[in-house]
Amino acid sequence: MRFQTILIALAAGLANAKTLHPISLDPAAEIRNVLAHYCIILDTKTYSDLSSVYTPDAIANFTTIGLGVLSGLPAIQKAMNTSLFGIPTQHAMTTSYISDLKTNEASVITYYTLEQFGTGAKAGQLFTVWGKWEDQLVNDDGWKVKNRQVVAMGGPLIGNFVVPTH
Repeated sequence: MRFQTILIALAAGLANAKTLHPISLDPAAEIRNVLAHYCIILDTKTYSDLSSVYTPDAIANFTTIGLGVLSGLPAIQKAMNTSLFGIPTQHAMTTSYISDLKTNEASVITYYTLEQFGTGAKAGQLFTVWGKWEDQLVNDDGWKVKNRQVVAMGGPLIGNFVVPTH
């Protein structure tokens, strides 16, 4: 009888699994997960999901990669959509170092590589960018980027095609 009760409880729990919250991670893992989610959002072109990465009033300085200083989430979403529209990409984080972790704020440096893949007449061609994000994150019911400085590294940029500017 006890086994049957356990099975019923397990089945009820699984049936309600959609309402459960994601597992809780330690703060460092939560921060790295937010940064990894950013890469997925850019590659899947789901820019409305950037609200789970940036605060509404975030400042993102993309000057070193030609996008200027972006103020506020809508400007960041628009710039990502405009600059990556129609371009298959793969953003990959490599090293991520949390240099200052407090209860509600953190400083993080993350190295990344961006691959942009040619299509149509440019199929098979590749454009690569190496850089780092220097981020200030805040935790207000979840970690988000409040300030991002993008630094191009390893220049000049390499590739056998020029990324279109829209």
